[in-house]
Amino acid sequence: MKRACPFLLIIGLAVSMHVSAQTNSAPEKTKVLVITGGHGFEREAFFRMFRENTTVAFTAAEHSKGSSTAWERDDLARFDVVVLYDMQAT
Repeated sequence: MKRACPFLLIIGLAVSMHVSAQTNSAPEKTKVLVITGGHGFEREAFFRMFRENTTVAFTAAEHSKGSSTAWERDDLARFDVVVLYDMQAT
């Protein structure tokens, strides 16, 4: 039994390190840019689906009236996904 103790200690330590590594390296959230504008919608319900999704970090942007330039931004390349929920009259 004395020989088994160091072996069990090593296995316990390895499992502990593995579990610790998994909990310390949470997966990176998907960065989402959500662009709205040009039409009415239920804002609370729409943005709730992004807030409640724990796998995404979102930024909301809105076109100003008569403009479609909300997606023309210097930081556009930092987003993984762009959601266009806009409609501009032409």
